[in-house]
Amino acid sequence: MNRNTLLSIGAGFVLSSVPGIAAPTAASELERGVELMAAEATVGKAIPHFEAVIRQGEDSNRLAAEAWYHLAKCHLALGDEAAALRCVTKLRDGWPAENEWVVRAGTLLPARPAVFRDAPWAGGELLTYGATVEHEGEAMDAGRFASLIAAGGEADDRVWSAWSFSEFDISTYTFNGTDYRPISGLFHSMPHGNHTLNTGKSGEVVLRNKGVDRPIASFPPQGEGAPVYHFMQVADLVRVLDLAPGTSSTLPMISARNPAEKVTYTVTATDPSKIETPAGKFDCIGYRVSSDAIPAGETYWVETEGRRKLVKLEMGPMTATLLSVRDGWKPDESYRFPEAGKPGSLSFTVPRGLVAFDDSDEAGADAKPEGKRVRIYDTQLRVRAGIIEYLPLAPEERAAIEQEWLSPEATKVLLKVVEKPGTVIDEIVDARQLSNAGGKFSLTSRYRIERGGQKSEFTTLLGHGKDGMILGGFEHELGAGAKAEKLLVEIYLSF
Repeated sequence: MNRNTLLSIGAGFVLSSVPGIAAPTAASELERGVELMAAEATVGKAIPHFEAVIRQGEDSNRLAAEAWYHLAKCHLALGDEAAALRCVTKLRDGWPAENEWVVRAGTLLPARPAVFRDAPWAGGELLTYGATVEHEGEAMDAGRFASLIAAGGEADDRVWSAWSFSEFDISTYTFNGTDYRPISGLFHSMPHGNHTLNTGKSGEVVLRNKGVDRPIASFPPQGEGAPVYHFMQVADLVRVLDLAPGTSSTLPMISARNPAEKVTYTVTATDPSKIETPAGKFDCIGYRVSSDAIPAGETYWVETEGRRKLVKLEMGPMTATLLSVRDGWKPDESYRFPEAGKPGSLSFTVPRGLVAFDDSDEAGADAKPEGKRVRIYDTQLRVRAGIIEYLPLAPEERAAIEQEWLSPEATKVLLKVVEKPGTVIDEIVDARQLSNAGGKFSLTSRYRIERGGQKSEFTTLLGHGKDGMILGGFEHELGAGAKAEKLLVEIYLSF
């Protein structure tokens, strides 16, 4: 070792051991960087100090988020938006969305009006999801929901129809296949009741309460004819966004909290990641959606290739993941459910216009008949939603129920079995009917119920099944009981 090397080592030892002379800390590097970036002439000199904070790793993790934020600001000040975007992406990927510096970073890069791709979905595509809610550190089942898209219109001016189904909300709307602007819609939910949407030739979107001429609100086109979207479209719009990781787009939306208001949704793309669900493994990109109406934000994970299916949704304490994909549903055709049913398994015909999906604890073609529970929704809105369930019973149990078929208690039990939430107001006595259509005996009855301050009716059916009973029910508007009964009997006779 030569003399110069020894002197270098000795100098380094002295500098690091003499009191008052120490290596810069993460905090001091951050402070110096902030000082330098305050002046336009020294912005570039601040960058190495912020990079030094980041290099110190876990010991400076609390300060590294702030360093990434300031580093992005430095690159923007120097005109390098691409470098700033990389910093913002690192920040969003490394820290929770509620982190102060992640929140601040959301305002650094300008959000641009949305740019859309061509529609990736197939006509008649039915996607079903299972939801869980985090409660005291445990994931609790929160039910299932589904979305459906069907094609319509001419090839030169394609119109799509979309439905969203859950136990409490049913929405349907048509939209243009080029810029995805809404054309018409009907939205039913417990908080808002029923309201309709119509778009005129001028592009103005008008909302009304169903059956009321006076509008709730009207929304003219934004900017150069840009449309105003309905908040129920978000799950479909994220599938067609053309947005690079780290960049943001804005979408003018009818508010989810107050249909009379318009808000701006900001959608920010995250880095790609792999998501595993019961429907398979997917390479996805996440879209973080936020607005004044949803300040906590929601994240939609979308497949990066193929049909760009919505694979996962994170909304506050609720997480929903893709369970199944079904193609080829046709609104004017009936079909057997399940399509892949084995001989001897529980199967029935789904009448035209209805959508059915498995809601059993053990779903799929291998599910046991005694575990079968099926959700049914009506795209034609003759009824809203229903459920079909098979209840296995020993012969003596069946005999006991058959003896009491004309008792109101039988259908009250049915309401509990199908887990229909709400308060039973009264039974419509003249709607009770015993039938032996097709040689199969069944009892139908009807109740008025109240959910979320809204009154509706629930028509039920109790009938024979192999080694058990078939239970069914449809919720519907007041006065639509005959339609509901006809659909229930049609389903029952097809078992």
